[in-house]
Amino acid sequence: MFCKFCGAQLPDNAKFCGSCGNQLVQPGQASAQTPHMQAGAQQTNQPHMQANTPGAGQPYQASNNSMPNQRPYQGAPMTAPAPKIKVKTKYNLGNLIIWLGCILGIVSLFTTYATASLLGISESVSLMDTDDGIIFLVIIAIVAVISLFKLNIVCIIGSLFTIFFVNMEYQNVSDSYYSGMVEFGMGNTLLWVGAILMLLGSVAAFVLAVMQRNKDRQAAMNSQMY
Repeated sequence: MFCKFCGAQLPDNAKFCGSCGNQLVQPGQASAQTPHMQAGAQQTNQPHMQANTPGAGQPYQASNNSMPNQRPYQGAPMTAPAPKIKVKTKYNLGNLIIWLGCILGIVSLFTTYATASLLGISESVSLMDTDDGIIFLVIIAIVAVISLFKLNIVCIIGSLFTIFFVNMEYQNVSDSYYSGMVEFGMGNTLLWVGAILMLLGSVAAFVLAVMQRNKDRQAAMNSQMY
């Protein structure tokens, strides 16, 4: 710029002339120019601030890198399922009683079941001499085999069937002869004792097996805890 009074070359922002000493800018002009320059500076800086500052003009989008120390939620930690506890059923006193009853039942089939007397003539019969003996032999053998597999509930059902057939056989023989003509022998007694032992042994085997199973399961759980 040049001085309007003497024509000397001056800096652009000079307020006084260094050559003639006159004042180049009047006080009124300086005060009027200042708001205009401030407004221009605000307009120039405002878009820059709006571009860098999330405001009403644009939605705020969170960056994945804004919180580098925060880990994404992965849910509750998965725990491995508890292993199943397998408890092996063992033979107990009830199974021995079942087998004892089966042995007595089989022996009774070959022993004199009943003796019929008429006019001084007597005849002894065992169950194996009749068709019913085969039926009893099959039932008793089935109960014995089932007991080997520790199926105690099935043994109870088989023992009940045995007692039912023993009672039916007793009633048939009693109704076939007049009173006093027939006398039951050792075979009938052994068959009743064997059938009752089979039933009692089956119930005992079932109860003892349940108690032993619960005891073994509790011991296994305690061993896993400690």
